[in-house]
Amino acid sequence: KSPSTTTTSSVDGKKHSGGRRLSSSSSALTTKGYRRHYANHNYHDHSHLTEHDVQEEMANKQNRRGGVHTPFPCVLHKLLEDADTNDYAHVVSWQPHGRGFLIHDHKRFKEEVLPLHFKHGKISSFQRQLSLYGFNRLTHNGPDRGGYYHECFLR
Repeated sequence: KSPSTTTTSSVDGKKHSGGRRLSSSSSALTTKGYRRHYANHNYHDHSHLTEHDVQEEMANKQNRRGGVHTPFPCVLHKLLEDADTNDYAHVVSWQPHGRGFLIHDHKRFKEEVLPLHFKHGKISSFQRQLSLYGFNRLTHNGPDRGGYYHECFLR
């Protein structure tokens, strides 16, 4: 090899010129004569921002990342609250006691209601979300049979 050839050592991964250290006269070199590596830090000083600026920046950051904007239980609660005004209370509604809800017509719920409130139109995806959030299905005989409830999900 010629002395001007640059190679990478398999032992330390640092650049050498023909196996020799480079001259330390350059500011891009360490005290041992190796090339400096600089980390790219994306630090932003937020100490001067107002509360409004912080909230706005967090909202922008959240939008860039995608994800869920409104949690499932909030969307479900709004769906049930709007059932009477949007004329689909005969498809899905709160139970009279307000501690659970019932889907009266699964076919119409899938075709008419789900697409209005969720990105999917699948009953199985809706039921999976209910399960993930800890909702239980009532399976005993009685007026609530087939309904869903969660102890914290109330009208």
